[in-house]
Amino acid sequence: MNTMTIRKLTLAFGISMVLAVSPAVWAEPADAPAGAGEILDGMTPEDLQKLIKQAIQARLRMERDQVSAEIRRGLLYDGDDIDAAVALLKADPSNTQKDNIERMLKAFAKVDARFAKAFKLFEGGKGAEAAAAAKRTINAQSQESTYFSAAKHYLLAESLVKDEKFDDAIDAYTEILTLMSDRISFAAASACNAAAVYEKLGRFSLAMEMYTFAMQNYGLTMDDASLNVVAAKIEEYGEIYKDPMNTVATWMGHVQERLAAVDSGADTQKKQSEIIALLEDLIKSAEEQQQQQEQKQQEEQDKKKKPCESCGKKGCGGQCQGKGKGEGKGNGKGGKGGQNPTKPMEHSMTVPGAVKRPGTGNPVRPTTGGDDWSNLPPRERDRIELLRKKLMPERHRGIIRDYNTRMAEGAKKE
Repeated sequence: MNTMTIRKLTLAFGISMVLAVSPAVWAEPADAPAGAGEILDGMTPEDLQKLIKQAIQARLRMERDQVSAEIRRGLLYDGDDIDAAVALLKADPSNTQKDNIERMLKAFAKVDARFAKAFKLFEGGKGAEAAAAAKRTINAQSQESTYFSAAKHYLLAESLVKDEKFDDAIDAYTEILTLMSDRISFAAASACNAAAVYEKLGRFSLAMEMYTFAMQNYGLTMDDASLNVVAAKIEEYGEIYKDPMNTVATWMGHVQERLAAVDSGADTQKKQSEIIALLEDLIKSAEEQQQQQEQKQQEEQDKKKKPCESCGKKGCGGQCQGKGKGEGKGNGKGGKGGQNPTKPMEHSMTVPGAVKRPGTGNPVRPTTGGDDWSNLPPRERDRIELLRKKLMPERHRGIIRDYNTRMAEGAKKE
């Protein structure tokens, strides 16, 4: 899959998200999506690539400007340190997310002594000490979504990876994705790095989920090399997990053939290790699904013990469907039932993971119901979906669609 086709895929998601939250959708409901489609149709692949590159560079430049402004607002920072940090942010940028992250970390280290200590330990390869120092910079009671907060959590996560505390590292990355998802470079890197950590843990299905999350939500902001790696990972794991037991059987067949040929070398041993890792991942996934089912059943039992919100009776469990007290709720015209989506949600900001994570709502920057695809009026969802399909050829929609189909089928089996 070449870079341009991947870009078209991610451009579609980007435009979908813009349309989903932009006030212009409500002001011009008939013309906005059609106009966007006509503009894209009139562009050559070279023009489109140039436009995307310019948009990425503008986004990264704006990010550096926002960090500069945030640092200048620091009342406790030394003036000379502020000037040095801002100069570092603006000097010959290479306009990649990786470069932006390095600059932001170094800039905050210029103005904040505690952060500088943690960063120096990290650069010196002292993962455990760096993680301990980074934790001390974070106020556990605060849920700020500033760039500095994102930098602290990112440094903590990277230090934990260096110290091989992988589960804790995933928690730190997830904190960024949950509370600081609008700090794009940190969030995009956190999604990809968390996926890589899941790979280290042998949780390849969760790695696939996280790579897909990264592509869906941040693909449009990634450079070509990073985007190609993510797309390749999704396709690789998608093929493995399309029918995992058949994959295991096929791999075991290959191993048996090698052993029959008296070949027990490194390649054979590597394949045996891959089989064991895949089986362990399937077992862990099954255990987690069982735990989720038990938790769901417990919640349903607890719900039955409480008085029904509609009829006031205990043990109803909502089966009254609004009869009695509050009769007709959700069934009438304009009731809550009218808000149910006519199509399943194909794009999610829910952060994947092995355990239940906090909600994505940010107390500092709370999301509104209008930001959620499932809460858009059916007409708007249909129009956005038509535009997305127009932008993406069938082959390139396949990566995300196949993943969503597998997730939906898995949910039905539960």
